[in-house]
Amino acid sequence: MNDIASLRKSDRSRIIRRAVNSADELKSVSSLQMGPPWAKFLVAGYSGLLLGALLAGSAMVLGWLTGLWPPVKLPVILPLVTAGIVYSSFEVWRRGPSRAAKAQRRRDLDSGFVDELVLGDVVAAKGFRDPEHGSLAYFLKLADGRVFFDYFDGEMAEPGWEKAIPNIPVEKHPKRALHLIYGTASGSLLMTRMSGEPFKPESVSLLKGNTRYWPSCGSFRKTAWDDIERQFAAR
Repeated sequence: MNDIASLRKSDRSRIIRRAVNSADELKSVSSLQMGPPWAKFLVAGYSGLLLGALLAGSAMVLGWLTGLWPPVKLPVILPLVTAGIVYSSFEVWRRGPSRAAKAQRRRDLDSGFVDELVLGDVVAAKGFRDPEHGSLAYFLKLADGRVFFDYFDGEMAEPGWEKAIPNIPVEKHPKRALHLIYGTASGSLLMTRMSGEPFKPESVSLLKGNTRYWPSCGSFRKTAWDDIERQFAAR
């Protein structure tokens, strides 16, 4: 869970309620998604193409058995692939935030206040790039041994980022303080950011290509620090 209730009691006692300010890039829609904002559409597209290909392949076999193939090749394939993409996109939308969750998010945004927890003891970081667009995520290690994961730069990287994966620009380096910002109505994590002294990450890797292996954003992980690359890095 990415909410206040899932925090340690000692962390909850340190939360401060304050007014929203210009540094709070609060999203108007939703709960956190798996990966950056565009990731769910990437999943829908790939799933749709796969489903459409399976449907088209089934139609080809049926056509071959009935003697109707190949004259109906294109008229059959295109609608089936399109149907697969449409169905997958609908499923991504259907499984998104509920009406109740969206209503709570609106109340969070309309309140003008947020609950903020500052963890100023980040001692190490490991960076990961999304393999499709180069968006930057970090595993952050706190002084008490806990590990936190989130995307801190969800935008697509500049062209050519693949040739310089380990070389993160200084302005995108991790920093020593982690800010967790929660909604006052929902208690859900709205955003994360870092502040303080920047430092160089221990390593920078590519995430595994299959999105089901990606860790959940904005969450504390039980993964051992030395085991992170084995679990999440592409080989």
